[in-house]
Amino acid sequence: MTRQEKSEKLSQYGMTAAREKRLREELACWRARGERMGTAMSGVPRAKGTASRVETAAVHIADLERELGKEAEHLACERLAVLRAVRSVESEGLRYLLELRYIDGMTFEAIAEKTCYSIRQTLRRHALALDAMQWEDAV
Repeated sequence: MTRQEKSEKLSQYGMTAAREKRLREELACWRARGERMGTAMSGVPRAKGTASRVETAAVHIADLERELGKEAEHLACERLAVLRAVRSVESEGLRYLLELRYIDGMTFEAIAEKTCYSIRQTLRRHALALDAMQWEDAV
């Protein structure tokens, strides 16, 4: 895998983490709605042989929960692959640079300032870190 390909895969980490968080929040929201709806509608009479609105909503919520759960699980696997790749770098300093860049989302300028390196040296170290990184396509 080339440096560019590794960099692109690592860059997806922030978006993946945000998307996973949003899905988990949406899932919790739907669960809460289902619980409120069940409490509000319990004991309401309905026509014989027809499903209540609560039952219909519960089926839809359960389907959505399964779908969101699968997507969240897939995203978590993607995040794990990124973390494994970063941890494959033996040099603690280079690994730290990758964590700052791709996990914390810092710019190269901010990384240079934080690590007391010049921008050029930071970019050179970034290239070394990408070269040292092993990527497993386990996702």
